[in-house]
Amino acid sequence: MNTFYKNLSMWLVIGLTMILLFNVFNKPQGQSSQMTYSEFWSSVETGVINRVTIQGEKILGTGRDGRPFITVAPDDTELIPMLRESGVDISVKEPEKDSLW
Repeated sequence: MNTFYKNLSMWLVIGLTMILLFNVFNKPQGQSSQMTYSEFWSSVETGVINRVTIQGEKILGTGRDGRPFITVAPDDTELIPMLRESGVDISVKEPEKDSLW
């Protein structure tokens, strides 16, 4: 019986270690909160926005508190100058293309 308990405890430790590693490395990415364009504009004006990525009509970004957000922007010629004036880090990506698959 002594070897049975040793084997059982060894497998329990291995199993718990596997579960722990799975939980550590399988953290979900931070969910982006949906923001209206008006809320986004106000946040830029008040200096809450830190960084944005413009991808077609989508604007993804983070606030100074590190929380991610997403919004959809109309064709606004004042957007880029306003972001620059507010000291927001701006990056642009190509719009995602629809896949056939």
